[in-house]
Amino acid sequence: MKTRRWITLLTTGILATTLLIACSPKQESAEQPSMDSSSEVSISTSESSSDTEQSSFNADDYLTIDTSKITDFELSPMVKSAVGTYSGVVANSWSTKEYQVKINEDGTYFMLSRELFPRDEETILPKADPRPYLDSSNRQQSKQLETTIDGKLYEFSDFHFTRGVLVEKYGQLYFAPLNDQDIFPYLDQNGNLDFVKGILVSTLSYGTYDRVIDTTSDYEIFLTKTFDYSKTLPDPSPYFVIDSGKLTIDKVEVPKSSNVDSFLTTNLNNSFAKEKILKQIESANDVLQFARSKVPIDTYTIKALSDFSDVYTSDNQRINAKYAVTLKDEKHTLTAYDETEIYVYYEGTIYYGKELNGKFVLDGAI
Repeated sequence: MKTRRWITLLTTGILATTLLIACSPKQESAEQPSMDSSSEVSISTSESSSDTEQSSFNADDYLTIDTSKITDFELSPMVKSAVGTYSGVVANSWSTKEYQVKINEDGTYFMLSRELFPRDEETILPKADPRPYLDSSNRQQSKQLETTIDGKLYEFSDFHFTRGVLVEKYGQLYFAPLNDQDIFPYLDQNGNLDFVKGILVSTLSYGTYDRVIDTTSDYEIFLTKTFDYSKTLPDPSPYFVIDSGKLTIDKVEVPKSSNVDSFLTTNLNNSFAKEKILKQIESANDVLQFARSKVPIDTYTIKALSDFSDVYTSDNQRINAKYAVTLKDEKHTLTAYDETEIYVYYEGTIYYGKELNGKFVLDGAI
């Protein structure tokens, strides 16, 4: 694992992303550095021997569900008529959700779901602030997280991804989930949703202080923590049923449709190939999206930093960053607390801090 941890880690609360109410609590002020001396440092990274030696780790064991390893699973002949993709909205008295489902010939399924918030004349709550991103020229852009389905406009926030198998029961097919993940709405430089990086951001910390995966050992731990599916067949959900080739969710039919996201139809071995995952931070926008997963910054003025000469650690060491963004809440912050924040990526870690007398002082890692 990474051995660079010379910056004092401050515990930061993970703020929930709420679609209709956005708030931006301030982080604690950075420590004031000693001003008696300064020196520029270059951070070195040590990797465990498992990163340099030949590994017997097989990503297929996690990214592909091997039904032969699932206790008590038996492929039903009914699956053949159910193979395909499905898409639809299920509304009831307590929620409105969109489901996209792909059913495979081996009896496995993938499912994307997201909660929808209707935006019509009866909606009394204001729209959420649009989500920020930086384009390829590092200009600040924003996008409203909304979609039109069957002529109706909805807002949305997080997605959810589930994998499992279909089991025959009572002459019908039921959905037995084997593992699942939340997906943060990660916007790329074109303002499009990136589900792969959204899963990377949403995955819980796996033993290091940051979530940036930049070594082989990090990658292996990420897969084992995120895609390790149950080998014991769980009880199927009573709300997802296929009968006579028709899928119903909570008694609402979700029809077959080719209108599903390409994430569902792309092999996970390709989506989460190691060479792609190890390049997850390739722009200032990537740093911004990681920061956005920690703090709601939808109303902030955001700039990509190109000159890193004024960036220091709290113990007065100048650092040589790779990418950085500065954030300033000019809409909500009182003048007395009108601070500029910074998020910096270097040597495989994203750090944050505050501006202090014209310098940026890093005081923690995300």
